[in-house]
Amino acid sequence: MMSRRNRRIGSGLVATASVAAIGIIPHSAAADPAPDPVQQYKDLTVQASQADEDLLNAQNDLTAKQSQLQQDTEQLARARQAEQQAHAAEDQVRGQVVQVTVGSFEGEQVNRISALLGGSSVQDFLDRASLLRTVAAHDTAALEKFQAATAQATAAQATAQDAARRAQDAATAAAQLVSTVSQRKQALQTQIAQVRLAMARLTAAQRKTLNNPGDTTTKFTAPSGVINTILQAALSRQGDEYVWGGSGPTQFDCSGLTMWAYAHGGITLPHSSSAQYQLGSPVASGQWQPGDLLFYGTSSNIHHVAMYVGNGEIVQAPTEGVPVQVVPISGGGSDYFGAKRIVN
Repeated sequence: MMSRRNRRIGSGLVATASVAAIGIIPHSAAADPAPDPVQQYKDLTVQASQADEDLLNAQNDLTAKQSQLQQDTEQLARARQAEQQAHAAEDQVRGQVVQVTVGSFEGEQVNRISALLGGSSVQDFLDRASLLRTVAAHDTAALEKFQAATAQATAAQATAQDAARRAQDAATAAAQLVSTVSQRKQALQTQIAQVRLAMARLTAAQRKTLNNPGDTTTKFTAPSGVINTILQAALSRQGDEYVWGGSGPTQFDCSGLTMWAYAHGGITLPHSSSAQYQLGSPVASGQWQPGDLLFYGTSSNIHHVAMYVGNGEIVQAPTEGVPVQVVPISGGGSDYFGAKRIVN
């Protein structure tokens, strides 16, 4: 039977344990706050943008490899034709050399010497000697021509073999990239599906904050005629739909918009934000001019590009569900990486 003192101690332990438990439960709940659906949506769009970037880079690589394959195939055809012509020339000269050789063994050279020695006068001797020198020179020329033809045929054959190897390498690389493009398309579609599910969970108010039309009243201009043409082309697309891989004229992704706008100034850009970052001259932060391209991401993972329009703002094709808009530079993302000036 428990004593009165032991009962008091037991009661105290129970009470202490209860208080501790009460303190633990609220603390555990506070450590796991409900996820922000807007932030989830933004995080997923960044991931989808990277998948889109990977796909665009693979498609650009495939286009380049296909172009290289065509060039190598055409060069191979020319090399094989040159090889055939060189071998034909070699065979033709070989016949002349064989004729000279056979003639020598059959006594032709001996007959020539006999004819020379059998002259009836000094002038006759000189005439015959001149003729023999001409014949000897012709024989030497035939041999030299044969050697040159053989060397040309050997070189043409080596060129054709090299062209065949490069054409085969290009064909293999292109075939591998076709598979890569297919895989990246599937990965992008998976990411897009997740973005759309996240968007469906947003409230009307949350969607409104994302679909902010931005600055639609300010008139932005650039001093350069070409740059102003590019700038106005980009600004003219405000309100257009964002589409993964879109390049205009009414649907765009981020690099598709800048590519389309620069094309209006006669400048060709690749359809990839990371590839566009490889062009132009670096611009220090805060030294932007209208038309400069601003990039977001990291050195190994550039996933977004926008165009500076002035007044601390950019025009961009942001992401799924948000149209082309003019927003502050921070609207391009919290991971601003750098800027490039394509036209000085």
